[in-house]
Amino acid sequence: MYRIENLQAEIDIEQYIEEYINIEEFLECCRKCVNYEKKWSCPPFDFDVLEYWKKFKKLFIWGEKISFDWEAIEGKNQREESQKIINEVLGKEKQQLSEKIFELEKSYEGSISLSAGSCGLCGNGMMDNQNCTRVSGCEGTAKEKCVHFDKMRYSIEALGGNVGKTCAKLLGIDLEWIEENKLPTYFVLVCGLLKP
Repeated sequence: MYRIENLQAEIDIEQYIEEYINIEEFLECCRKCVNYEKKWSCPPFDFDVLEYWKKFKKLFIWGEKISFDWEAIEGKNQREESQKIINEVLGKEKQQLSEKIFELEKSYEGSISLSAGSCGLCGNGMMDNQNCTRVSGCEGTAKEKCVHFDKMRYSIEALGGNVGKTCAKLLGIDLEWIEENKLPTYFVLVCGLLKP
């Protein structure tokens, strides 16, 4: 039904900051997202994002290109069922990729992984923010602390990284987007590992 191609690259943080980081531009994109101010993994943050990047020396980038057999999926299913299959596969693959990069993090002392998209630890996926303690706590107490602070990770884009450019220039693949009545030929999940 689908196949996965792993794509990997590594870059010096100084170069990545210079060529791929635009905090203000991507903060504006984040403001339009339903997760803005609603998940601990999403802006705004209570720390200087540029200084966060500068604590590290290297960025290891891990992408997964997920290509679906569209004829098999759409031939047997209605459009809504096809979308459900795609969401389940992407959710499963994101979870597995997160586990792999989290394990890799343990191999490099002082490193921290970056998630493929926003956190889904407290909900039913990337766009479910109702159970995150950033919004679910009582008025005035909701923003105290993430209950999964040891597992929650920021994404490259939440920290101002241009994932499209990262994929194109460093992983050799262009991102494709869902267009009206047209699915992309593939999806790409991108995470990273910040290394000291």
